[in-house]
Amino acid sequence: MLMNDQNKLIQIIQSTENMKEQIDSIKLIDPDFLSSGLFRDFLSSRKIVSNCPESRRELIRTLINIGLIHFAKNKFTQVIDFFSNILTFYSSHLSYKNVTNILDKLSLSYEYTNESKKSEPFLQRAIELSRSSNNAEDLSYFTSCLGNIYFKVHNYKKSLEFHKIACRTSIKLQNERSTAVSYNNIGNVYMRLNNYEKALENYLKSLDLKQKQPNKKDVAFTINNIGNLYYRINKYAQALKFYKQALQLNEEMNNEKGKSISLNNIGITYDDLKDYDKAMESHSESLKIKQKLNDQSGISASLNNIGNVLRYQKKYEEALDYYTKSLQIKNEIQDQLGIALTSNNIGHIYMKLKQFDVAFSYLDQSMQMADKIGAKELQKINLGTLSEYYDKVHDYKNALIYYKKYSKLNEKINDEKTGKRILQMQQNFEIEQEVRENKTLHLQDIVDKYSLISKELERRIDKTFIGESK
Repeated sequence: MLMNDQNKLIQIIQSTENMKEQIDSIKLIDPDFLSSGLFRDFLSSRKIVSNCPESRRELIRTLINIGLIHFAKNKFTQVIDFFSNILTFYSSHLSYKNVTNILDKLSLSYEYTNESKKSEPFLQRAIELSRSSNNAEDLSYFTSCLGNIYFKVHNYKKSLEFHKIACRTSIKLQNERSTAVSYNNIGNVYMRLNNYEKALENYLKSLDLKQKQPNKKDVAFTINNIGNLYYRINKYAQALKFYKQALQLNEEMNNEKGKSISLNNIGITYDDLKDYDKAMESHSESLKIKQKLNDQSGISASLNNIGNVLRYQKKYEEALDYYTKSLQIKNEIQDQLGIALTSNNIGHIYMKLKQFDVAFSYLDQSMQMADKIGAKELQKINLGTLSEYYDKVHDYKNALIYYKKYSKLNEKINDEKTGKRILQMQQNFEIEQEVRENKTLHLQDIVDKYSLISKELERRIDKTFIGESK
């Protein structure tokens, strides 16, 4: 539709008092052309409030469909603005199904834009509505979603609490598939708490239930997560064994998405084994599948991972090509953390190529994004690289300044990691009830005990690893 036609439709929306004309015009207008400002003004004008229930229902359906179009196109900023306005101005006219659907999409949109903490209030509201409506299936779903959010923000005690609620609800509903998903999620939490025995126990419970189901895709996913467990404890041979089992299952089922995940993780494991030919082969196969599926997030991840392999092989020009393609997609899908990570990778490559002005522009972009989203590990890496940059251009004063900033942030991060490890150890003991009433167990004793058993394995920041979600 031409721009003039779009403008005419907007004029009708703004000027007419006839709700049918408004609805018909909204249906015709391009969702991308309908600005959030215009939409907000239209809603707040209260012209849409009608005494005709059928017209009101039709308008709500139309507006929600526009929001869903934005969601399907991965335009999550527009989704957030659009659905937030619907809740603000039209909440009292929404059905239970419409409200929970909107809350779900708002939560997912914040999660997909790496602002997971902002999802929490929407999921809490959805949980309250599910309880008050006695909708056990929705309660199970939304408590599981909230458990995943707490997992992402590293609140593992809360994550475990909500995943267990979801698990109990699914058991009551006799929904074995949802119960299996919950056991898998509980296993993920225990793995992050370094309680590998409990993690494996729950993965096996999940696997046992999934093997009874006709859909073997979920079986492959849990086998993949068992591979993740072995990867985390540096048992790469065992990790590869499970990743390849998952790959074989996915191939038997023609599960293209599952194949891309297995191949991605096999490639990353070969990275760590420094078998770069096999790593490249796996990442390239994963990329082809994701391109076939038009999985934009997955494509950007594989492009980044291929760039990593080429970078390890010191093939900097080729690595730059893959990183640049990855960054373009990350910008399109508004992946803020991904933008920061890949910009840093590109800056580092230009450093290697001695194109320092270009390197600085990418490092500065990465630093600004890292500051915006509070990615401290990436801030640290950027500060270190900027120190190296100033050293290369013989600006030794700034090289020293940035090195001091790097050292200070590194010390702070290490202190925080120590605190988190201690907290995780405490949570392990609380969860397993290992602290008995008549026995005082000092915190240092906990640290000493668990430091002999397990070590927190941080993911390498420039890799994109897949798993831990079903």
